[in-house]
Amino acid sequence: MPIDATIILDSGCFLPVEVVYGAYYPEVGYYKCEDLLSDIRVYVDGVEKESSKPNKLGSGNCKIDVRHRNADGSFKKKGAEVSPTFHDRLVHLKRDLYGDVKDVSVDVTKYDFIIRFESGYFRDSMVKNRCFKEHKKQSDGSYQHTKDCEKKTIRPVAHNIAVHFRLEDGEALELVKGEQTLLSSRGFDIKSSLVIEVIADNSTAEKFYRHYLQERDSYWLPNQGDPPPLCPVDPCPPFGG
Repeated sequence: MPIDATIILDSGCFLPVEVVYGAYYPEVGYYKCEDLLSDIRVYVDGVEKESSKPNKLGSGNCKIDVRHRNADGSFKKKGAEVSPTFHDRLVHLKRDLYGDVKDVSVDVTKYDFIIRFESGYFRDSMVKNRCFKEHKKQSDGSYQHTKDCEKKTIRPVAHNIAVHFRLEDGEALELVKGEQTLLSSRGFDIKSSLVIEVIADNSTAEKFYRHYLQERDSYWLPNQGDPPPLCPVDPCPPFGG
C-alpha cells in the first residue's frame, strides 16, 4: 500500500534556484546542530527510530540530495510543487527585517550542508507571529541586545516547512550525499507513514540570521533561538511563485 512520507525542515535558508527543463529544484542552506545532537530524527508509523549515536548529515558545505526513487530504479525529477501560501509565509530579510537595503546578501559557502530537492510538495507549517531583537556591534566586536536596541514582531510566518511525498509500492525516499546513501525508506518496515525531521537547534539561530550576511553594525535575530525558515533575497526563488 502507498506510504505517506514527509520531510520537515525545522529551519533553513531557501537559496535562489534555476529552471532546469521547466522544473525547479529547491536548494536549502542548513547548519548542523551541536555535535552531541542529531541533525535528523526519523519516525516510522508515528514511532521514533532511536539511534545509539547522533545522526549527522555532514559539514564543509556538502550537498544532500533528496530523491524519490521509482520502483524501476529511476528517479522522479519533475521538480518541486508548493502550496499557494508557501513563499509569502517565509521570513524575508528585506521585507520583514532590513527594508530596502543593498547589503543583505548570502554567502552560500558558509552552510554546513545544502539540501537539494528533485521533487516534493512544499507547504508552510506552524504559522505564527514572531519577535526579533536587534543586536548591535559592541566595542569588542561582539553583538549584543542592549537597552538601546529595538524589538519588532513580524507578521505570521512559518516556523517549519513540510515537504510531502507519496511512495507507491516499490518506491523509496532517499537522502544521498555524493555516492553515499545516508538514509533510505527501504531500510525500515513501514506500514503507512515516514517522517524525517531535519533539526535546527537554538545554537543555529545566530548562524542563520547573521553569520552568512555581510558585516553590519546591527543584526535582527529571532528571540529565544528556534530560527524559522527564511528567504534572503529578492526576487524570491521562482519555484515559489
